[in-house]
Amino acid sequence: DVERGEEIISMFRAHSGCAALSPKTELVRIGLHARYGCTDRALAVLEEVAQPNAMHYAEVMRAFAREKRMCDAIALYELMIARKIIPNESVVHALLLACR
Repeated sequence: DVERGEEIISMFRAHSGCAALSPKTELVRIGLHARYGCTDRALAVLEEVAQPNAMHYAEVMRAFAREKRMCDAIALYELMIARKIIPNESVVHALLLACR
């Protein structure tokens, strides 16, 4: 359940005393929304990440691929490039999935 996952992450954030989550935890958070079909929320979470990396973008692109949102995946790829984030194999794979 997505809401329960967000609740657990919020509790973790409160107990750790940190406003920002680690990149790995943020990736899990994006994946939580993406896998349950909340792609727009996954994209919103991506925008909240302080220092996103290629894996964060790939996770959202895979969600776009599942929903056959090729144009959104391409736009996200272009945004990633504009932000000078170097694509990795996961990004290329997700983009190709979205474009098939």
